[in-house]
Amino acid sequence: MQIDPYTEITCPWCIVGHHRLDKVLAERFPNLAVDIRQHPVLLLPDAPAGGLYIPDLLRSRYGITDPKVAFARPEGEARASGFVLDLSRQLWTYPTQAAHAVILAAAGLNTQHRLAVAITHAYFIAAKNIADTDVLADIAADYGFDRDQARAIALDPEQLHRVEAEAYKSANAGVRSVPHFVLGEALPSMGGAAKTRLLRQYKRLLAQSLSDAASSNPMTRDPVYAKSIRFCEAVDCVGRCPPKKTGRRMTSALQEAAKGPRSYDRPQSEVDSRRQAIIDRYRPEPDFRVAGLLTIFGSMKLVFIHGPVASGKLTIAKELGRMTGYAVFHNHLVVDAVAAVFPFGTEQFVRLREKMWLDVMREAAMAKRSLIFTFAPEPTVVEGFDRRVVGSVSAAGGSTHFVQLTVPAAVQEERLMAPSRAAFGKLQSVDLLRELRPQFEASERAMPKGEIVIDTSALGPAEAARTIAETLGLPLSS
Repeated sequence: MQIDPYTEITCPWCIVGHHRLDKVLAERFPNLAVDIRQHPVLLLPDAPAGGLYIPDLLRSRYGITDPKVAFARPEGEARASGFVLDLSRQLWTYPTQAAHAVILAAAGLNTQHRLAVAITHAYFIAAKNIADTDVLADIAADYGFDRDQARAIALDPEQLHRVEAEAYKSANAGVRSVPHFVLGEALPSMGGAAKTRLLRQYKRLLAQSLSDAASSNPMTRDPVYAKSIRFCEAVDCVGRCPPKKTGRRMTSALQEAAKGPRSYDRPQSEVDSRRQAIIDRYRPEPDFRVAGLLTIFGSMKLVFIHGPVASGKLTIAKELGRMTGYAVFHNHLVVDAVAAVFPFGTEQFVRLREKMWLDVMREAAMAKRSLIFTFAPEPTVVEGFDRRVVGSVSAAGGSTHFVQLTVPAAVQEERLMAPSRAAFGKLQSVDLLRELRPQFEASERAMPKGEIVIDTSALGPAEAARTIAETLGLPLSS
């Protein structure tokens, strides 16, 4: 089986992810032949050669004044996985392009995964500067490289450019959080229908095992049903059936089957066999993605809904909150609170507004309380806010999912005068909107492309909310 980890060397969640992957393979699948192919993700592509002091980085980027707050969760997850991770040992983060270049070059040596783990351990456990080419050469010498060869790769501009190109591909492939594992293609040696079924079984079990490694949170007393639902929660099926749709259809079929002969009048093997047949029927799986290993199950999701004025953000957010049980964090709640003291657009207003937004998101992530955040991009928001959101939420163990709303100009202007907009002091002047529209559009273009893009003139709020929930695999409470 081919396993594709997308990781960043200096990410503490990734060393835990590597450890859990190796542990699951060794303990549960010792006879499974795997081909592990590493892919780079660059969390700080512009880090200076001398590195960045992590406490300063946490304070300036994410508003975290006590590094222990950010260190606690990954250190705890490491302990739960059976090893000690003391993040206070390594207080510097370094550029990782050179290290990724050496890892990519090891693809043909059958040592790539072990080398990636060794470099990651050198950074976190031995507190080494993995941007230093001599350090990389020393490590690579144990994994099939000559020291001079490894140094040459780490210094080669073409190899560094290759890393950046691969990282760009990772982002375009939808990698939003790390570590990200893709359980994908069969090895060339496998073939035939029986072996294909066996591969699917291995993929199913491995994905479940990785999810179990990340969390234990049983959803029901029925072991077969629990297994299927937990699998559906933890793994994104990259195929015909979105996980939640599949789960609902499967649930209905299981309930119908339960109306037959009483289960206690039949052998347990027959009951389990019938249930498993239903699960298999509703689970065509050409590929599996275990995304954000430590944040896929039982942890916080931030659904970041952004779009222009009067695109229906709050209306859709409320509907999505009703469906999922997620809290709605409307950006105007903070805007109005800060504007009551400091005029809109002043330095104090801009600074406090962002601090309050980020503080709420970070605390929610730490408490594993999922949120829906509404946001209208505009010029007074400091550039890079979206990246700071992702970093702050990720540092606290959560994941961010961007949803982009669009609306035609004519519909936007028609909605502008809705009485509901007066409740939060929202823009209601068509003339002012037309004057500011170029600035708003420029701010919107600077935002990341959403995992889903919705034209709200074509979908009603309920339909848009359900589309978001099903696309992102959110739990539906109604």
